[in-house]
Formats: sequence, C-alpha cells, structure tokens
Amino acid sequence: MFCRSCGEGVQPDVKFCEKCGTATQQAAAQPVQQPAQQVTQQPIPEAIHQYQQPLQPQYQQTVQPQAGGYYPQYPVAAGGGKKMALIIALIAVVLITAVTLVLVFTVFRGSSSSSDGDERFVGTWEDTLGMGTYVYRRDGTGTAEMFGMSLPFTWSVDGDRLNFTINFMGFSETEIMAFEFTNNNNTLRTWDPANPRVVEEFRRAR
Repeated sequence: MFCRSCGEGVQPDVKFCEKCGTATQQAAAQPVQQPAQQVTQQPIPEAIHQYQQPLQPQYQQTVQPQAGGYYPQYPVAAGGGKKMALIIALIAVVLITAVTLVLVFTVFRGSSSSSDGDERFVGTWEDTLGMGTYVYRRDGTGTAEMFGMSLPFTWSVDGDRLNFTINFMGFSETEIMAFEFTNNNNTLRTWDPANPRVVEEFRRAR
C-alpha cells in the first residue's frame, strides 16, 4: 500500500503517511464523528415575559339607553370625552368670534353715510349751469336727471379721486375725477386731473 500523495510505502493499518502526513485511503473512507452538542434553554427575562402578555385596551361606556328609544352601546376610549369637549369649546369660540366680527362690521358700515365712508357726497346736487341734477345714495348708486332722462350711475371714492360710472342705453362710461368741497360742504367742484382748467360746480339742493 502506497501514499497517494508522495508514493511512500505505508502499512495497511496506518492511517497517515509517516513521510508527508497525508491520510491514507483507509482513514479517508472512515467518517469523522462530531461530538454531539447539548442545547440548554435559557430562562426568558422577566421584562421580556411581561411584553408577551396581550395588551387589554381600557374602555368606558359613555352612551346610555334612554326611555322611549334605544341607543347602541359604543366603546369609547378613556380620555376621549375630554378631547371632544375641548374641540367643541374651540369651535364655539371660533363661531362666536366670527359672528361678533360680522355684527361689528355691519354696524359700522350701517353707520357710515356711503359705501366709501365719505358722507359728504350723499344727497342731491344741482349743476350750477342747469345741466342736470345728481342724486348720490349711501349704497354707492345714484340717479342723474338730465335732458328729460333719468340715468343710473354708480360712484365710489378712492383717496382724492371720485370714480363715476354712468349707464346710458346699455352702455357705460367711467370718469375718474378730482374733487373738492367748499362752502361748508355745500358746494362740490370736480375736474379731470389731466385738464384741471375745466371745472364743474354743483351745489347741494335744499
């Protein structure tokens, strides 16, 4: 019998070559037995054991059946009633604030003499040249009586400018005029800012 690695002669009962140390065919054919491993179960820590317990949600009954009708029993999580009450209180505060603002706005707007807050325009004005009569109302509308016709118009004030839009047979014309009041607000003078020499004068009708 010879070594399969170096060719040295070996005895039949020898498992390794004495020259190179290679295992003989007889030793290679025998399976190597592994020592059995003993598995021991480690105890589960108490903290982990507590988390293995199922969590039980806590509920409280808040809806009760009343006489004359049936109300189903719904589970409500503990603490939900306080959150709901807080939400309802916040909604009530918002609604009250909104209503108060609307009332204040309405009262102040109602006390104002015109849509733009300038009450000096409200009333009836006569053209000093006899060209017509203009009625300014508090809601920003008006009527021009001229040449036997009654023409509607709208008006507003933006700073020192009068925005005047008159309607005639389905057409509208807008003029932006400068203005001033004299004679204790009983005389109104208007003019085109681009041509201040042309001035129209009106006096308040009695």
